[in-house]
Order: sequence, then C-alpha cells, then structure tokens
Amino acid sequence: MAWPHLAVHMPNDRPLNDLQSRIQAYLLEELDDGRSFVKSRHIADDLDASVKRVGAAMEALESRTTDVSLQRWGGQSDGITWYVETDDQTER
Repeated sequence: MAWPHLAVHMPNDRPLNDLQSRIQAYLLEELDDGRSFVKSRHIADDLDASVKRVGAAMEALESRTTDVSLQRWGGQSDGITWYVETDDQTER
C-alpha cells in the first residue's frame, strides 16, 4: 500500500537552485541548432561540479518546465547521455 502523504513532490514552480541554473545556462549556450546530445561528466568538468551532483540536477531539470527539454538517452557504463533541446524546438 502506498502512503501518499509520505511522497515528496518537487513543484515545477519552485525556483531552480544554483547548480540547476548554471546547468540550464550552460545547455542553452552549448546547443547547436536548438538541440544536442551531452554527457553529464562533460557538464561536470566544464562547471567544476561532481558528476553525481550534475546527474541529480539534470534529473530534477528533466521533470521541470524550463527553457530546455531533457531526455535521458544513454546508459551508465560510460556516463549518462542526455538529449537536450530548447523549448522552441519542442513546439515545432
């Protein structure tokens, strides 16, 4: 039996934390033609953050309405690959 009152929900209208904001800005700057593939470890290297923290932030961004849309594409053997596109690309 599920205990709904114990579930933790992250509302989409909560402000992004510092790392999430930095990742979003990084992704918007790095996108070619509004879409691209990127690895969490490359973001971590470029932003001087741990891969674990970047992965958690990417998962949080994936479920939120932001300026970018994220989809997990890769496995974990060599790091997670994300498909990223700007919201104006997803509306086409």
